[in-house]
Amino acid sequence: MQRSLQTQALPLQNLPHPSRRPLPPAQTENPDSSSTPIPQGLRDAQQAVRDALRVKREALDAPFLVQLGLDPVQITHVLSNRAVMYGLAVKAGDRAMELSSFRNRYTSELRSILGEESYAKYKDYELQKPARRIMEAAIGEQALSQASDEEKAGILTVIRRLNPPTPQTWDGPFDILPRPLAGSEQLIPFYQSEIVQLRSALQSLPAEFQNQRLPTSYSELFVRHFENMLISHQNSIERLKLPESVRLEEAMKRDQLRREADIQK
Repeated sequence: MQRSLQTQALPLQNLPHPSRRPLPPAQTENPDSSSTPIPQGLRDAQQAVRDALRVKREALDAPFLVQLGLDPVQITHVLSNRAVMYGLAVKAGDRAMELSSFRNRYTSELRSILGEESYAKYKDYELQKPARRIMEAAIGEQALSQASDEEKAGILTVIRRLNPPTPQTWDGPFDILPRPLAGSEQLIPFYQSEIVQLRSALQSLPAEFQNQRLPTSYSELFVRHFENMLISHQNSIERLKLPESVRLEEAMKRDQLRREADIQK
């Protein structure tokens, strides 16, 4: 992150703030390494609470699993997997808290270095990154390099008003916390939600570009980009609805085709 701060439109060394101070060296080790370690006694107490909650949940779940017709061996297997999932959830929650705490330290430190006015500009710059990614994907680097600053600003305004799906990133100071998705039960609703957003954006897109007095060529590029995303999402949903064995077989075939294409090159 420090490197990006030095190479963007608002490099720290040029920011007009009288109390400007140099950035401290970037951390190269675990962000948690400088934090106060949790005493072992407190760790043990926290673990005891978690274990008690897990046992209580198992006691509540077991009778219902009996009602569903599972035998004792199956119930033990289900509860064992549930315990593993609980442990993974606890670890994920701890890591998410570490990330949140480090983000807070990062932004607080930067605010004190930049001052309120420059910090507001930096925050706006970071918050614009998802819209910029969409703009670059839809228009392409070459065409975008020929666009005027006024046109770029107008396109970014359109994107914010359309509120289309944006590529998710988790490494920025204002990004959402990591939320990886896996499996059809999680991915299908996700794609369906983005399809609704894309259709809404496509419906409003021509008028929004016209309101910003932008060339129709930009509008056409965005229509094509969103339509391609729509088709890709629909295809992904159809694949996810197939049995897992069929999806695995198709993935193996695609991998084989890629290897053959690499050999031909």
